[in-house]
Amino acid sequence: MTEIDKDRVIHYTILSRLLTDQLKTGDMKKLIELSESLTPGSGDLVANLKQEMKLWLVKQDDEPLRVEYAHLFLMPEGVKAYESVYRTKDGLMMQEPWERVRSFYLKHGLRLEGEKTHPEDHASVELAFMALLIENKETEKVQKEFFKQHISCWMPKLFEDMKGNPYADFYNNVALYGDSFLQQETKRLVG
Repeated sequence: MTEIDKDRVIHYTILSRLLTDQLKTGDMKKLIELSESLTPGSGDLVANLKQEMKLWLVKQDDEPLRVEYAHLFLMPEGVKAYESVYRTKDGLMMQEPWERVRSFYLKHGLRLEGEKTHPEDHASVELAFMALLIENKETEKVQKEFFKQHISCWMPKLFEDMKGNPYADFYNNVALYGDSFLQQETKRLVG
C-alpha cells in the first residue's frame, strides 16, 4: 500500500470512530496516536482536531463530550448522520439509499452481521467501508464509485449541519476536519 493510501485509511478510520458513538478519554488517546502515524504533511488536516483532543485529555472528564454527542446526534435538535435522512424527500431512515449502500457492501464482500451499532448508511459505517476498500487495495474505479454514490453526495452537508449546530463545540472541529478531508478526497477521486 502506498503512503498516500495508508494516510487515507487513517483519515477515514479517525473520522469513522469520531462519528460512531460517544468518545471516552481512552478513545482520544488512540486517535491521537493514530494521527501521529500520518506522513508529514498529511497530518496537517487533523492538526487542529488533535490539539483539541489533547485539551480534552487534560480535562479528564468524559461527561461534557457525552452530553455534546447526545445533543448533536441523538436528540431531536441534532443532526442525523444517515445517508437516507439526507438523500430522501421525507428525511427518513432506512430508505432507498440504505438499500443501495447495503447492496454495494454485499457486492464487495461485506456483510454486517450480529449486533450493529448503526445501520449500513450511517456516516461512520460508510467511512469505515471506504477505509476497508483502500486497505484491501480495491481498484480506484470502485473507490470512486463508492465515494461518489455514498459519501460526497451527502456528507459535506452533514458536516455543514454539524458546524451550524449550537451544541457543537468539540464536534465543530470534527466537522471542519471531515469537510477538509472530503474536499481533498473529492479532488483526488472526482477531479
